[in-house]
Amino acid sequence: MDHSRDALIAATAQFEGCALVTNDKRLAGRARARGVPVLSSAELFARIGFASPSVSGGQ
Repeated sequence: MDHSRDALIAATAQFEGCALVTNDKRLAGRARARGVPVLSSAELFARIGFASPSVSGGQ
């Protein structure tokens, strides 16, 4: 599999001084190893105050 697109996204985040938002564990690990801050989508949503509606059965 070609991961050059992922590498470009991580390099862009590093160049721009931005956090990388990804749920890809491989990409996250490699980006962190290069000093790029990484957030999962859930972490990003939590930081901006988004709370997922709770799912309740029996409705």
